[in-house]
Amino acid sequence: MNRKTVTTQILGIVIITIFFTAPTLPAQDCNRNGVPDAMDIDPSDPDANGDVSSDCNGNFSPDECDLPHILTMLSTESENLSENFGGNVAIDGEYAFAGATGDEENGPDSGRVHVFHYDGVNWMPMQNLSASDAASGFYFGTAISVADDTAFIGASSATSGNGSFGGAVYVFKVNGGVWQETAKLTASDAQNGDSFGICLSLSDDVLAIAATRDDDLGNDSGSAYLFQRIEDAWVQVAKIKPNDGAAGDGFGQGISISDGVLAVGAPYDDDLGNGSGSVYVFEQVLGVWQQTAKIIPFNGKSFDNFGASIGLHSGGLLVGSPGDDDASAEAGAVFIYQENTTGWQQVEKLAAQPSRPGSRLGNSITCSAGLSLIGASSENVQGQASARLTCLACPGKHGTKLR
Repeated sequence: MNRKTVTTQILGIVIITIFFTAPTLPAQDCNRNGVPDAMDIDPSDPDANGDVSSDCNGNFSPDECDLPHILTMLSTESENLSENFGGNVAIDGEYAFAGATGDEENGPDSGRVHVFHYDGVNWMPMQNLSASDAASGFYFGTAISVADDTAFIGASSATSGNGSFGGAVYVFKVNGGVWQETAKLTASDAQNGDSFGICLSLSDDVLAIAATRDDDLGNDSGSAYLFQRIEDAWVQVAKIKPNDGAAGDGFGQGISISDGVLAVGAPYDDDLGNGSGSVYVFEQVLGVWQQTAKIIPFNGKSFDNFGASIGLHSGGLLVGSPGDDDASAEAGAVFIYQENTTGWQQVEKLAAQPSRPGSRLGNSITCSAGLSLIGASSENVQGQASARLTCLACPGKHGTKLR
C-alpha cells in the first residue's frame, strides 16, 4: 500500500500522522464531534460552526482521525513518564521511532529509542535501540532523523573524543528487519558540553547536526556541522557559524536543510531585544558553504524567540516564533518567507485562530512530502492542555486541534 508519512512532537507526546492513499477510518463522524466528516472538511463550512478541519492527505476524513490509534498505543508504551518517552519522534515508510532520553536501562538518563513496525494493519513494537557505548547521562534519542534504511539518533551528552561529553550522533541501518548501529559521528573539534546532536536535519546525502552550546563565538553561541555520505561513510565536510554570532544565541536550536539550502535559527539572538531571535541562511558558493542572508522579523521584539523552529517547505521558509505576543501573550506565530531576486521576503504571518495566551504556536515545525505541520505546544482550552496542528498544504484552513 502506498503511503506518505509526517512526524512532529507536541506536549512531549508522540504524534505521528500517517497518510494513506485510501481512507484509513471509514466512520462518518470519526472525531465524534456531532458533525459528519464531509461537513467537517468542507471549506464552505456548511454547518456554519466556524471550524473547518483539514484533510491534507485527501482521504475524505478530518486529519485528526488519522492519529488516535497510533497516539494511544505509543503514548502508553513507556512505563515511566520520567523517561520522556516521545520527546522526539521520526517515521519513514513502515518504521516509526520514538525517543526516551530519560530511559535508565544503561544508567540514569542513558536514553533509548523504541522502534515500531507497521504490519499493514497496526503499528507494533519491534526493537529497542541503545548506543553501543551507552552510559549514564548520554540522553540517547535527543533527536531522530530517518530516511529509507538509515536512522540517525542524537545523544547530546555522549562521549565525543578527547575525554569530553560533547555529544554524538549514532547511525543505524536496517538489515533483515533488524536495526544495527554502523557508525558514531562526532565533531572534529568536540568539546565538553557542546550538545552536538541536539537537533538534526537530513537532505539526500547531507546531514546537518546542531551543537547549540558550542562556544566558538562565546559561551553557548552555537554552531552546526555538515556531514556528507561518501560511499558508505558519513564524513564531516563543514562547520557552520554565523558571521555575527555571540554568546547565548543558541544557534542551531532550529535547523533545516533542503536542496542545497541550510537555514539555522538563533532564537536567543538579541538584535531586536533580549531573545528576539533570528535565522541565518547558508548556501554553497563555488563548493563552499557561505552565509547568504540573515533574517530578522519585521517588528520583532524581546523574547519572541524567532527561529526556535524552522522548516524549508516547497521553495519557502517557515520560521516559528513561539514567544510572539502580537495576538496575545505568548500566543506565538509562524512567519513564511519566499526567496526572490532581492533576498528572502516575508509573505505571510500565521497566528493561531482563535488566539489564546500561552499557545506558543511555532514551537515545532515539520516539513515532509510537500506538507508542513506547525505545533502549538501549550494551548489551554477550558482548563485542559491541548495542541494544535496547522496544515499549510490546505490554504485557508485553521488546522486540526488535538486534545
